[in-house]
Amino acid sequence: MKKIISLLLAVALVLSLCTVMAFAGEAPTNIAFEKDVETWDGGGANSDLNMPEWFLASNLTDGKLDEFDGNASNTNQSLAWYASANMRDVDITATVDLDGTYNIGEVKLYPTKFLSGMPTPVSFTVEISTDNVNWTVIGGESDLPDGAAYSDPFIYDGEGKEASYIRIYITRTSSIADTVYYAGFGELEVYESEPAYTPVSRSFDASAGDGLSYDWILANGAEIANGNSQVIETKKGINGTDGSITELTLYGWYGNANSPTAAFGYQINGGTIVYGDYFTTTEEAVTNLGANNRRFMIPVDVSELKDENTIWIWARLENGDEIKLDRFDNKGQANEKDREVYVIFNGPASQQNPVTADASIVVFVIAAAAVALVVLKKKAF
Repeated sequence: MKKIISLLLAVALVLSLCTVMAFAGEAPTNIAFEKDVETWDGGGANSDLNMPEWFLASNLTDGKLDEFDGNASNTNQSLAWYASANMRDVDITATVDLDGTYNIGEVKLYPTKFLSGMPTPVSFTVEISTDNVNWTVIGGESDLPDGAAYSDPFIYDGEGKEASYIRIYITRTSSIADTVYYAGFGELEVYESEPAYTPVSRSFDASAGDGLSYDWILANGAEIANGNSQVIETKKGINGTDGSITELTLYGWYGNANSPTAAFGYQINGGTIVYGDYFTTTEEAVTNLGANNRRFMIPVDVSELKDENTIWIWARLENGDEIKLDRFDNKGQANEKDREVYVIFNGPASQQNPVTADASIVVFVIAAAAVALVVLKKKAF
């Protein structure tokens, strides 16, 4: 019986380990692995040493970073890509065709383990291109110490830019030399970036994680609506035609489950959204409804507004999204439009340009002249 229990426990342990491995995050893919490498030099150099085969350009993307095993007859070693030159200042490139277009993230360039990385070129750039013609520099080094040992990779960020080709452009070789100077790298790794997030401007959407309430309206600092039912009616039209109301304040809360709110703002008649620090104190955050929910108290200057105006409240999230608080459909409530965070304000009537007395006289004279002209024409006939 004990043997059976032990066997079952062993099986359970193996299954648990398999489950953990299955759900473990996959390692990022090196998109430069085993891709073709083409070299070039501007003269006075050998951009691809192929004797011995330790230094072939293809070693740059073979996924191996070998150390010299001491056996000079072992041509199966993959040590590095090496180039040689008769002078220090040269133009040498190694271009990797990624066989596709990618958003480039991290690029790692490893020094060769052979000679402890001392053949690392003194000056070089790492560049990307979509057409193998026009190049953008994403990193590089200038005037590195001569003859220094390097082991850590040089790491550069492609910042999500698109590329189909990666190029190493050497402009000054290392000081390592016998009859010629040498420069090279052990391995190149290229990784995709996460797709860049593009902020959106959208309506309130409970299915996207939005939640809100609209609780209170003040006019000149005095309460004119408190609670849902009063706010629902009051926001439909506030009478400020006598010019006595100079400021309206809208109070409520909003939050998005996926991103904290960076700012609140207001928009008058579809114009520019005016964002500001319109949060209330942190103690008033609606923490019981989600950590990202925040109270807002937004004062709006209405002293210059004439006739009918619509004022909407907006929220800007930390991810850049802008949310117009223009509907409410959470939990299937039928009154989804009742919670929209806006107010209609009726200001004093616009001043019309009355016809002045002088203008009236001009109009009368013109009319009289026209009548006289008609009479004269009749007499003439």
